[in-house]
Amino acid sequence: MARRVKIAACQGIWTTSTDQNLQRMEIFAQGISAEWGEMVKLISFTEYAVTGFHPGKLAESAEPIPGPASDRLCEMASKYKLWICSGSQVEKDNGNLYNTSLLISPEGNIAIKYRKTHPFSDPYGSEVGIKCGKEYPVYDVPGMGKVGIMICSDMVYPEVARALAWNGAELILWPTMAFPPLRDPLLAMAVTRAWENNCYLMATCGTGQHVGIGLMGHSMLVDPDGQVLNEVGDGETILIDTVDFDYVTVVRNGDGRRLTPVFKFMKLFGHTYPQYADFLKGRVYKQIA
Repeated sequence: MARRVKIAACQGIWTTSTDQNLQRMEIFAQGISAEWGEMVKLISFTEYAVTGFHPGKLAESAEPIPGPASDRLCEMASKYKLWICSGSQVEKDNGNLYNTSLLISPEGNIAIKYRKTHPFSDPYGSEVGIKCGKEYPVYDVPGMGKVGIMICSDMVYPEVARALAWNGAELILWPTMAFPPLRDPLLAMAVTRAWENNCYLMATCGTGQHVGIGLMGHSMLVDPDGQVLNEVGDGETILIDTVDFDYVTVVRNGDGRRLTPVFKFMKLFGHTYPQYADFLKGRVYKQIA
């Protein structure tokens, strides 16, 4: 049975009100369900789509998971019979804050809870207080394939996508809330991550203004050969396109259009990549940072 499915990136404009955002998310889900029916199997929202993002006040919107917001998302997934990637929300757990994304099944169950492993730290401390996640979960979605999630600045670290692909991910969902000056390098990285990991990558980007910050838009879908299959522009919109999970298998076996089968070849080289061990032991840190 072919594993070709349509998925959707919901490029939305979000507020700092969780209730308003959840209402807006349901409008997206309802519209996609009404127009596309069962043809679209999975939809993804942007980073902080659930709670919004307010620097310095992240704790005010934090909720546990399960909690009121995640419960509403689970009800939404069940109501419209969709796999839903929540984008992300501020999660509160044992006094800690995380930037957390969920993958929810059409039965209303949480299949993945991914905590952003590389929170964005800049001179303004935009994600100060957000702790690092430590796991790279991948879920085998029935009738589709293996799906993983990474969030925004995770993209800058190639090890994140590699860890997900190493765990079997054939499609990586990448919700982000980045701003326009980062658009070109981040989208170039998205192409590279798909290319170097023999997988599909769907970028779901915030747009419009959020707490006075302009967001970049340009959500897109990249295939395992690094080809941009679809890209939207600025403004609130929906990107819908097809992912062929069977083609990931083709590429990883070395029969893709132009890409070497990365993981297949890595086994042949026998490298241990000692630079990582050296870095973690502090041997090269002073040379590069």
